Amino acid sequence: MNVAPSSTYPRAARRTSCLGTFLLVLVLWSFSVVALAAYLVVRSAIVRQVRVGWWAVFLAAAALLGLEVAIFEATGDGLVDLLRLHVHPWWLLLHGYGIGSLVTWPLTIFACQAPLGMPVGAMVGALSVARGERLAAGAEWSPYSQRQALVAEVHAVRSVARATRRHHEPTNPGKPPALGIAYPGGDLYPWLRKRGRVTEVVIPEREQRLAMAVLGIPSSGKTVTLLRRVWIAARSGMRVVFVDCKGTDPGLAWQVTCAYRLANPGATVGFWPTQALDCWRGDGMAIANRLLAVEDWAAEGDGLYYRRMATLALQLACTPPSGPPRNSQDFLRRLDHKKLQQLWRGDPTAQADLEQLAADPTVLAGVRGRYSAFFRALAGTADGRWSLEDVDLAVLTIPTIASRTDADAAVRLVLEDLGHFATRRKPRVGDDVLLVLDEFSAVQGSTDQAIHLAERLRDVGVPVVFGAQSPEGLGDERQQWRLLHTIGGGLVLHQLADPDRLIELAGTVRVPEQAWQLDPWARPARPGSTWSTGPGSTPTRSASCIPARPSSSRPAGPSDCQSCRPRCRPRRRRRPAPCAPPR
Repeated sequence: MNVAPSSTYPRAARRTSCLGTFLLVLVLWSFSVVALAAYLVVRSAIVRQVRVGWWAVFLAAAALLGLEVAIFEATGDGLVDLLRLHVHPWWLLLHGYGIGSLVTWPLTIFACQAPLGMPVGAMVGALSVARGERLAAGAEWSPYSQRQALVAEVHAVRSVARATRRHHEPTNPGKPPALGIAYPGGDLYPWLRKRGRVTEVVIPEREQRLAMAVLGIPSSGKTVTLLRRVWIAARSGMRVVFVDCKGTDPGLAWQVTCAYRLANPGATVGFWPTQALDCWRGDGMAIANRLLAVEDWAAEGDGLYYRRMATLALQLACTPPSGPPRNSQDFLRRLDHKKLQQLWRGDPTAQADLEQLAADPTVLAGVRGRYSAFFRALAGTADGRWSLEDVDLAVLTIPTIASRTDADAAVRLVLEDLGHFATRRKPRVGDDVLLVLDEFSAVQGSTDQAIHLAERLRDVGVPVVFGAQSPEGLGDERQQWRLLHTIGGGLVLHQLADPDRLIELAGTVRVPEQAWQLDPWARPARPGSTWSTGPGSTPTRSASCIPARPSSSRPAGPSDCQSCRPRCRPRRRRRPAPCAPPR
């Protein structure tokens, strides 16, 4: 069950009192002008930067003061001598010594009071910022709260970067490797694993066998996440089929090979189209279905009749008693009426079907023309001697074909061959295969086929990982939501222009949301304040469970990932909030 993280009791927001600030300045001026100057400088410096928190400045000033006390302790009476040095200029005035010139007297005051005044002023300045953050109570309109959020984010980025540089994979083979390092916050509790002081994001064993999607704009770390996913699959003993649907990066195939062989050095790798792929394995009906999926047939009007006649022609060419075709040339030779009559001699049913095809010669001629153009574009790369069951890693690059239509057809041919391999040619259990479709938006003609594979190949151990630059790259609106609701292994978001719609898929959890109502005529929250928060309320709303705001969806590498999974949607309710913290 997903619940909201625990939060503090809602408090009213207020600012520091002007009278209190005046008294503090008066006390510091009475103590030391150097302390007052250090207070103003340190306080201004803290609020103008976001890399160092107030507590770090306070600890540094306290350490400096402790070092000075230790030095004076080793050479004299310690803190007593430090106080004597601090009041030495005033002791000179009380005993009638002259102040000298206007240059030597300020220098004398600074030299005597700096050892004690500067650390004290710095500590008071740091505590003043801390009190301002405390009184802001997390109000978004307060500069203290805004700076506090920026400091927390910068600290998280630096801690994750440091943990990534020092990260080592677990030596225990029973522990799955991590997908990345988790940022503080969030509620990916089933995905988090604590190792020392580092929180890792680990894909659960069940989700590793389910479909996943990785979305992100270019240069946001999407490909790095896919390479990490390939490496994790190799560590777990899975085969990988990596389909590069865009093909503009000539070094991607080499990177995928390095990632896989880093976990499996003796892996057998096949590259297509550099090495011709054998797409003619299986029985005749499987080959006919594979070839039928290559073309985009019409489903209405006269196109439906043409599709049925083309299906009949393909089945007659691929399922004769002599056996199916084993290369494209053999297949194209069979798309001839006389050749089909020779193959089906003695079969009256097939002869009747051939007479029906002969009644419309344009059907068989059109089918042969379509597939002849397609296999000519492939240039023999579909008539090789290796297939998916012969290698541990298959890297398939699609856009070496110039035509967009032929590229879509090649993807459909590969996906259909993969479906037949997963369901018929490989063991159902014990031989899992990871299918990665990178830059899926480059080929839109096979979206429904890929979604169909993601839905039906899960039971045979073939999870599908989709990579795209935006949700629009997953197809039209119907295909997008069908695909996103098919994903059960996580939705990894990198930097996106509009992540709000995808973040809604994570569901909601019930969290308190405090509201502040500025009312200058209300009873002050404490004596001396010029304004306070009036009556307000704390609604318990349904909030997204993503560990980052939609507006801050940032580039992420292998050390930064976010996952969306379905959640419940509780109802909204409100309860009153106090105007001041309980005493």
